Amino acid sequence: MNRTMVLMMAIAVFFCGVATDVAETLAPNGQEKQDKVSSPMVNNAWGNLYKFHQSRAHYRSGKTYLAWVGPDNHPYVSVYSHQKNEWSSHERVGTNLISPQDYHGNPSLLIDREGFLHVFYGGHNKKMRYSRSSKPLSNDDWQDYTSRLPYTESTYPQLFVMSDGTIYSFYRRKTHRGNWSYVTSKDNGST
Repeated sequence: MNRTMVLMMAIAVFFCGVATDVAETLAPNGQEKQDKVSSPMVNNAWGNLYKFHQSRAHYRSGKTYLAWVGPDNHPYVSVYSHQKNEWSSHERVGTNLISPQDYHGNPSLLIDREGFLHVFYGGHNKKMRYSRSSKPLSNDDWQDYTSRLPYTESTYPQLFVMSDGTIYSFYRRKTHRGNWSYVTSKDNGST
C-alpha cells in the first residue's frame, strides 16, 4: 500500500468521525461536554463506500459543511453551527442521474477561498455533475454548473484548492480501467 493510499484512508476515517460525532462537542462556553444525545439527521442517508473516494466535510467560520448522499441518490449539504449546537436544514444541491441502486455517485465538497461551496457528484461512466452555491458560505441556493465541465464519463471526484485559489478536480475517466485525470479552475469554477 503506497503513502497516498494510506493518507487518503486516514483522511476518510477522520471525516467519517467528524460526521458521526459532531453532536459530541464542547458546550458553547468551551468548558464541559454537552448532554445532547446524537440522533440521525435523516433516514436512508449514507456516505462513502470506497476508500479512494473522499466524502468531504469542511470547517469554516464556526460551521462544519458536510456533503452526503440522500434519498434517491441525490447530493445534499448540511451545515452544523458549533455556536448554536444545531444543524441547518438539509439542502438538496442537485439531481443525480445515476440509478439509486448505483452507489458510485457520492458527492465531494470544496469551499474555495471566497467561500463558495462546490459539490461534484454522480458520474460512474456518465457525465459528472457539478453544483455551486450562489453566495459564499450559503447553503440556501445552488446553481447547476455541470455544463462548465469539459469531461464526460467520469466518477470519484476529488477536490482540492491550492494557496493561489486554483481548484483541482481529480477524477477517474470512463470504466474501471480508466485513467485518473484532472481539470483546474482559476476563477472559482466559472470556467
